[in-house]
Amino acid sequence: MSQLNVGTVNATTITTGATGVQFHDGTTQSSSAIGSMTLNDLNDLSAGTPGVNQQLTWNGSAWTPQTTQQNIVKVWANGGTTVNQVCSSRRGSSTSNMMFINGTEIDCGTPENASNWHRVYWSSVVDDSGGASNPDGFGFGLFRNVNGAGWNRILDMGSHSNYVNGLGDWYEVGSFFAYVPVVNNTQNHKYRIYMDRHNDVNYRVNCGIGDDYRRNGWNNSCIEVWEISTANFTTYNLTRY
Repeated sequence: MSQLNVGTVNATTITTGATGVQFHDGTTQSSSAIGSMTLNDLNDLSAGTPGVNQQLTWNGSAWTPQTTQQNIVKVWANGGTTVNQVCSSRRGSSTSNMMFINGTEIDCGTPENASNWHRVYWSSVVDDSGGASNPDGFGFGLFRNVNGAGWNRILDMGSHSNYVNGLGDWYEVGSFFAYVPVVNNTQNHKYRIYMDRHNDVNYRVNCGIGDDYRRNGWNNSCIEVWEISTANFTTYNLTRY
């Protein structure tokens, strides 16, 4: 059989012999149309059966589907919206004994995965309103609302986690930090920070201080919530609840 070497062949119909058209790699094509190629037809790609949201990654010798290891799924942030908000709520066992700090409500939407976690951080400059503490203290609590079912206190530092004894006028930076397991990946999750005082002294939160520079809308409070995937996240003895 003769051999024809050409760069490009443009033809509507090719009449073949009994064995069809034989390609250089030993494969043949007879009467049926040449089907569409898949990624696995490429020499340096092994796509296999990729999973949802996987990406092609070069492993040193071929392109293969890999899951993107992205721990931080989403991030939300806000600051206290009421400067010098006064907390007169005294410690107790019910929601009514704590004051909602304006500007701290974060709507996290529906989690990406039911095994994910929310990382919650809150910080604010707090003042004892110029009064003497005899003694006194304050604390922050985290409330969650799942699918609009109401606000429930899920974590609380205690009303004297920030504690002073017999001091006069003072300022300090109060903070709250926690890893919170999501409830599920089918319902909306919202969070709020609440505050209560230990005894009889009122407190100002997100308070202004002489000579502080509030440039470009910056203020003395900040709340952050991160949704974290468990792909590369080791929780050790943290428990889900």
